[in-house]
Amino acid sequence: MNDIRNLIILALVLIISFLVYQKPQGNMDFGSGTIPSQDYLGGTLDQQITEKRNYKTIYESYHVKNTLNRNVKQIQSCYLSYLEKKPKQTTGQIFADWQIDGKGMGMKANVIFTDFEGDEIVECVRETLNAMEFPPPPSGRIAYASYTWNFQPE
Repeated sequence: MNDIRNLIILALVLIISFLVYQKPQGNMDFGSGTIPSQDYLGGTLDQQITEKRNYKTIYESYHVKNTLNRNVKQIQSCYLSYLEKKPKQTTGQIFADWQIDGKGMGMKANVIFTDFEGDEIVECVRETLNAMEFPPPPSGRIAYASYTWNFQPE
């Protein structure tokens, strides 16, 4: 009787271990607002669709935000260059998203929304985010980040 019980326990442990440590593959549905994990540069890319999520990860809330605050003058210089052109629209927002590689480098930045005219400020923000160095994501994998800047002349 004990042998059968031990055999059943062993089988359950193996099944649970297999299910827990199995790597997702293919086009699995992870619920609304997520893109299934996909192989990327030898790692895994976990990406949330920014428009549909109403939260930020701890990494994004603290580490990314602190890095952006420390480097605010770089983004501000994009806005000041824009103002030098004497545009009609001087107050507004820029909403950007980008990825941070496993070593902490910004990449694939995109401006999703802006109130400002022209491509110069958009390109400046994209280039700045792509060149910015963040703390490496705790997972060691690519992280997805987003941020909204509000601008107004002093």
